Amino acid sequence: ASWCRTVSVLYWASMPPKGPACKPQLLVCYLCGQQFGTSSLKIHVPQCYAKKLAQWEAGDPATRGKKPRDPASIDLEAASAPQNRDEFNDQQFKQFTADMEQCENCGRKFLPDRLVVHQRSCKPGGGSKPVGKASTTPPKLQVPAP
Repeated sequence: ASWCRTVSVLYWASMPPKGPACKPQLLVCYLCGQQFGTSSLKIHVPQCYAKKLAQWEAGDPATRGKKPRDPASIDLEAASAPQNRDEFNDQQFKQFTADMEQCENCGRKFLPDRLVVHQRSCKPGGGSKPVGKASTTPPKLQVPAP
């Protein structure tokens, strides 16, 4: 029984610590904005590109947005180095948000296919305020007279 306990202690001691400080280091896909492990991203990006390209080609030229960027322009090998992950993720997320289209009524950004759905309910002069146009002064409290 002591041998089993010793092996168990050695096994668990060799395991990396867990908890919020040791969360997995995921990488962002520039096409869909989802996060993947370093090995999974290399598999995902070509498939996601093929899917986005097919959607783009089948879409209405007036509403389909920009053509997806070719994954050959991305260095996925450099992204797997731990010191490059944050910079890589920032670049990929900026690319993802740059490909979004802005609603002319409210100023919010959407993926091109989702913008069409959003615009069905977002009408000019609607009750919502455009993005960035919110009042910066706090509301005044009215105190009832005694």
